Amino acid sequence: MIKELAVKEWFLNKKEQEKGISVNTCRVWAKLQESEKAVKVVVADTRRHLVFWCPKSCLEINEINDAKEEIKDLTNVPFYEDYNVMIEELKSEMSFYI
Repeated sequence: MIKELAVKEWFLNKKEQEKGISVNTCRVWAKLQESEKAVKVVVADTRRHLVFWCPKSCLEINEINDAKEEIKDLTNVPFYEDYNVMIEELKSEMSFYI
């Protein structure tokens, strides 16, 4: 089973339409900032990413059952204070898939 921090699908769809970008996942890859009621999140797939403020009420923990996978907890996503550092990390991680 895999647990991941994710943006609720309806809210991500809204942000995709606003920004004209579509990603193939709801999983939060990183956090950039946090306030009392919202988190600035990065949602990324292997080709593109979205950065936006997400109300904490629009975040959820998804559990994915996959017999091939060991138990993983991906809910503790990294927090980046520097956007440029986050982009370099994202490029590095995603280059594995390209």
